[in-house]
Amino acid sequence: MAEKEYIVSLNRGVDYDAFNAEMIASTGAGDIPNRTVEVENARPLSQRNTHYMLTDAEAETLKSDSRVYGVELRPEDRDDVEIGYDAQQFGSWRKTSADSQYDLNWGMMRGIHQEDVWNQTIETTLPFNYNLTGKGVDVVIQDSGIDLGHIEFTDSNGVSRIQHINWYTESGVSGSQSSNHYRDYDGHGTHVAGTVAGRTMGWAKDAHIYALKISGLEGSGDSGTGISVSDCFDVIKGWHNNKPVDPETGYKRPTVVNMSWGYSFSSSSVPTAGNYRGNAWSYGDSGYASSSELYANAGIIPAYFSGSRKIGSRLTSVDTDVQEMIDAGIHICKSAGNSFYYIDNANGKDYNNTVTIGGWTRHYHRGASPYDDEMFMVGNIDIDYTNNLENKAGSSCCGPGVNIYAPGTQIMSASSNDNTSGTNDLAATYGNRQNHLLDSNQYIFKISGTSMSSPNVAGLLATVLEQNPGWTPAEARKWIFKNATKNKLYNGTVDNWDDSDSINVIGNSVNYSSGDVTTISDRPPFTKELNVRGIKLLGHGPYDKSLTGISDTFLQKVAKTIEMILDPEYTGIDKAKQATTIDGMADESNKPVAQRIGYINDSNYTRSILDDYVGDHYPGYNETAYSYRAVDYVWEYPVNDSTGTDIDSFNGYTLKGQVTEVLEHVLHTISQYGLPYAYPYEMNIANGQIGSPLMTAMQEAIDNNVFDVSGYSGMYTPDSTVDLDEMQTAMSDVSSGRSNKYSAYLNEIVSGRKRGDINNDGQIDIDDVMAFLSFKNGSANAYITDTIITPLTYNGYYATIAREYQYLLIFAMWEYITEYVAGGSLSPEWNDNSRTQAGVLANNPLGYDLYNNFIKKVISKPDRAKLESIYQTDFDITYNVTVASGTNGFGTGNKYYITSITDDPSPTVALRKGRTYTFDQSDNSNSTHPLRFSTTPNGAGGGGVEYTNGVTVNGTPGTAGAYTRITVAVDAPTLHYYCTAHSGMGGQANTDGGESGYIPVENTNRILYTPFNNKDTLTVGNFTGTGTISVANK
Repeated sequence: MAEKEYIVSLNRGVDYDAFNAEMIASTGAGDIPNRTVEVENARPLSQRNTHYMLTDAEAETLKSDSRVYGVELRPEDRDDVEIGYDAQQFGSWRKTSADSQYDLNWGMMRGIHQEDVWNQTIETTLPFNYNLTGKGVDVVIQDSGIDLGHIEFTDSNGVSRIQHINWYTESGVSGSQSSNHYRDYDGHGTHVAGTVAGRTMGWAKDAHIYALKISGLEGSGDSGTGISVSDCFDVIKGWHNNKPVDPETGYKRPTVVNMSWGYSFSSSSVPTAGNYRGNAWSYGDSGYASSSELYANAGIIPAYFSGSRKIGSRLTSVDTDVQEMIDAGIHICKSAGNSFYYIDNANGKDYNNTVTIGGWTRHYHRGASPYDDEMFMVGNIDIDYTNNLENKAGSSCCGPGVNIYAPGTQIMSASSNDNTSGTNDLAATYGNRQNHLLDSNQYIFKISGTSMSSPNVAGLLATVLEQNPGWTPAEARKWIFKNATKNKLYNGTVDNWDDSDSINVIGNSVNYSSGDVTTISDRPPFTKELNVRGIKLLGHGPYDKSLTGISDTFLQKVAKTIEMILDPEYTGIDKAKQATTIDGMADESNKPVAQRIGYINDSNYTRSILDDYVGDHYPGYNETAYSYRAVDYVWEYPVNDSTGTDIDSFNGYTLKGQVTEVLEHVLHTISQYGLPYAYPYEMNIANGQIGSPLMTAMQEAIDNNVFDVSGYSGMYTPDSTVDLDEMQTAMSDVSSGRSNKYSAYLNEIVSGRKRGDINNDGQIDIDDVMAFLSFKNGSANAYITDTIITPLTYNGYYATIAREYQYLLIFAMWEYITEYVAGGSLSPEWNDNSRTQAGVLANNPLGYDLYNNFIKKVISKPDRAKLESIYQTDFDITYNVTVASGTNGFGTGNKYYITSITDDPSPTVALRKGRTYTFDQSDNSNSTHPLRFSTTPNGAGGGGVEYTNGVTVNGTPGTAGAYTRITVAVDAPTLHYYCTAHSGMGGQANTDGGESGYIPVENTNRILYTPFNNKDTLTVGNFTGTGTISVANK
């Protein structure tokens, strides 16, 4: 049988000399008896990989030797594996920071600027020092080459940092290097290098850069210029070992190698058999008869790659080389791969899964070589997020074998000019090439994939090693893992092939929550601030130093509402437009947008600015008005602290009333100040844009009697100037006492009873009014300007009715008017015939188009259940009840489910004495299952009787409006809910003694308030702990 060149890889610690002596002996020693085995390549720099000439049978025999890690043909001689990049190219990209004047690597932006695309600045406690530049560190880009002349690889003086060496000469390995080794006809290596160490787009801006082109990764027309896979590790080890000690540090210059490439197996054939977690299967078996079933039941990825399945391939010789590099003190970052696969570790239940495809049997959950769990195996973070967590890019491999994640989607970096066509292959193909900011004759472009994630880790690692040049790979890895952000990676599905365990994210993982309420003292009467989606929420402080100010909790509720209204994950949202909207509202150069929030408790909120002691009520009005752009207030409605009834005739608390109050005024703010940034012409009323889609749609609504603007008739001044008569009319139309007082002052000025011509210009006009009011109280001047003068102008009038029109239109298109407005009507301002989408389409078709073409792409419709859960008070809690099969302590069968508490059947319900709870049985699954209460477990089924104290029943279960409501009496015993018709469906309803302490417990369905008797311990279901807890939604 013919001999072939096999690489025999030994385990760590094996005596190589003894093993090799056996192999080449002719005396019958060792696994290959009675002949001398020829050594084809001794590989002196690799004590664990030696190339021998063996027959296939001899190679199989050696695999059973306990000293042997693996026996394989050279990678370049194998037909079943291919070398390739872990990258994808995309043609669209959006910036993620307003700080950028051009397209920087957003992975860098995220780490350095600590802000996300929705412009919420976050704090970091991570000790990364982003002022470090990798000085004193060598980075090796093991890839397709590098564009030697690219400006990204120069220092601040324009001197190249690329070290042009002959790898064979420097390492002592025998071989020759192509004269064209340092050129990049593909572009991948240049892009990767720019992220690791680019001057403007990379981390290690002062590191020395080395390029090692690998055979098989050369671009078109560049074949034969790379170094073989067998040599590409040895030459790095030899070069690294030969480095002198730096006298300044006492250590060699650290070496960081980035490997954004890997081996894979591809086949367009249908899998024929496999073994999944120890169970053998054949194609056509039940559960294994289609691609979708193979994915669902065995985790075999469909043929996503031009009709082929792509599976990562492990090569023992390559992995051994990687281990030897690590043992030599070399730091390695490797892309995890884009084959969608889950990578298990050696002890995992999926590590030994196999599939037979195209005649080959492959392990498919082991990842791709180069691979070793002692180096950084880097997964890809997408540019988007979900539920305040980072998204793993869909194609990125994941699982226990991927130990860190970094930004890798649509990364902007250097583009090579090397190839013969004069343009970069990848960039030219996808048409996203852009001129470099520092040199218009050079270029940058974007690529996505774990190929782009790995260099973000490599670059950061180089900055860490600048300060710690003596760290071993294990020490550096430990530090990076310790200081990476944990538990911020989104588990997108419940199957086994996405990360169920969040691992590590480099740098500062973005926090997309609304942040914390902060105390402010420089903008009275506002005492609290919270930033969310480009809007500053300003919480009003108490009046007269005693009445209620806004609560932190309510500020946070409004913030959650805004997050729902500006949700980039909502279907149909144009994320770029939404980001522009948010950035515009947060623009410090044009006064950021504010939403003022106050607590309605008595008439003091209408107190005149001109009153005595006004400083107790309106100090700082000018500072606030001139620092922000703001429309109107959101008011928190009051609830009686003991009974839940209204305490204020202005507007007592109702759930739907509070929701409407928040939505209306938040939508006013976003529509007036945000949407014009996304659509400068279409959604803008400024500068006389009568013909804009917004203006024409609104005019159609007015003409068709959909939108009644008669209530604003006193505002409009056709000549765009404001005279005394118009000002008098406007003041008279405003009902507040302070405006009436201004009207009286105006009358006195005009009639001459006050000093008429205050500014002595020969006429009594508005200037005199303003001069007088400024003399009386400076805040009055600002108030008149904001509330009277500005609305009288053309832009002011149309801004007012346009924001009202947009709010009404949005509510109609959401079909929320009938749901949230008292009486289900906003007539006469909005015609009842246009309260639905169908009504808007029939009566205001331009408005229908306006919403779908523009508004809907920025503003998302909040989920009603989640929205109501935010504003649900603990005085009136509604539980939605459903019935389905399940198992509880009474056995298996139909059970009550209350998913806002838990997904488990028959949950224990906590009932607060003195509070009212509604168990809504509208869902049709409740049919024939009336819910009642008893003091006996299982109620009538347990021999008990119905408990009726405080209980109200309405409707027939399974029909709209059906419920059982209980107001828990102060002497109520422990209760049990049960079905009057079927035994064993219910559970326990605990009551307590009515203490005043509450700990908020939040899930995504509802805000619950759970009582506690002992402030040291809180028990919720099976959880016992202290303080505030968060219960994740299942």
